[in-house]
Amino acid sequence: MTIGEQGEELVAQWLATKGAKVLHRRWRQRSAEIDLIAQKTDGLLLFIEVKTRGRGNWDSNGLLAIDVHKQAQILLGTQLFLAFHPELADCNCRFDVALVQRSARAPARQPLQSIVLDSGEQLHLVRYIPAAFESND
Repeated sequence: MTIGEQGEELVAQWLATKGAKVLHRRWRQRSAEIDLIAQKTDGLLLFIEVKTRGRGNWDSNGLLAIDVHKQAQILLGTQLFLAFHPELADCNCRFDVALVQRSARAPARQPLQSIVLDSGEQLHLVRYIPAAFESND
């Protein structure tokens, strides 16, 4: 499993503790990919972009990588996903971002969720941003 996949697994585990059900991982269609698609108990669909970075990264733990182009890819992926799953088309949708940090030790701030990898390094869900961006529709 790649470090990105391990970061996605960490976020999926955390979502489960919050009562959300992960419907798909790494959903792909054409040039669109959505890391995690989950549904809350109230029916809200979550389209989650997970960014896993090492300490000392240049892009604020991946937050700066969620630019307008990446948002457009996620929105396209959402439209395609809903076209393939018309039973979910009437659900409200939200676009979230999860920032995961890889390090040899715990971060300064208490993480939301952590796991220890086989290598001894740790992955920490350091920030979860609900409604990180919106659709223009």
